[in-house]
Amino acid sequence: MKSATHSRFQFPAPYQPHFGEAIIKQLIDIYLVSGNITVFFGQHTEAFKKDILHTSLCGHLLSQKLNDGLTSWSTYTGTLKKLDWIGSSSELKFLKFENSSLLNIIDLCTGKTLKTNERAILDTILIKLARLPSDVPAAKSITNRLELNASDVSYTTGSRSPFKQSYATSVTLTIVFDNKKVATLQVSFKTDDLIGLDILTNPTLKALDEVYNSRLLISTINEHRYNTRRAQIAKKLGDKMLTELLHITDLLQI
Repeated sequence: MKSATHSRFQFPAPYQPHFGEAIIKQLIDIYLVSGNITVFFGQHTEAFKKDILHTSLCGHLLSQKLNDGLTSWSTYTGTLKKLDWIGSSSELKFLKFENSSLLNIIDLCTGKTLKTNERAILDTILIKLARLPSDVPAAKSITNRLELNASDVSYTTGSRSPFKQSYATSVTLTIVFDNKKVATLQVSFKTDDLIGLDILTNPTLKALDEVYNSRLLISTINEHRYNTRRAQIAKKLGDKMLTELLHITDLLQI
């Protein structure tokens, strides 16, 4: 698992974090799993974090292999179930939103799942990710994932401008709480902007016209049962554990 550090990287000034940096350092660890954001709240062993990251990576890689794009949810969660994740609740919703930011959509989706300070930390993470230079590996990983999930959308806007081109894509976010419960959220949306890191913070996202555009799974991993297949999964992933997992806590200066 490689650490996405960049010795010349500096955030543009001024930057005011939404939550105390010293407090954040004690609370979180942040990874990209094949371009998907994973946040650990609280203290966890490295073994536990690897179990979450490796099983999650299996799900994302299979979805990518099957070219699921916007319909990757069933493939991803089905893989987790096979790898000893136990779901305690799930929600599929259609949310109406227009010219919204990803953080606002996450708030709509998660409801009381996230505490006030956890939302503030997530806000800080998205802001810092959006400000990454485009040549940083973490930025490329996120953008590549958005592009892999994307499809073109044309929709009618009026008689003089009958069609407008936009892009539909999805973001999958995994949050691991201090009690080891895991919230996995996938939101689908469209935007008139080109796909890039701006999607993380700009209020330009619109709801897709589909049955569900928000999917939330609350689950835990059965560590005892997974113990019997841990070595097998690590062997199967091989070099993917190095190329597809980025540890970005230090990069974000958190």
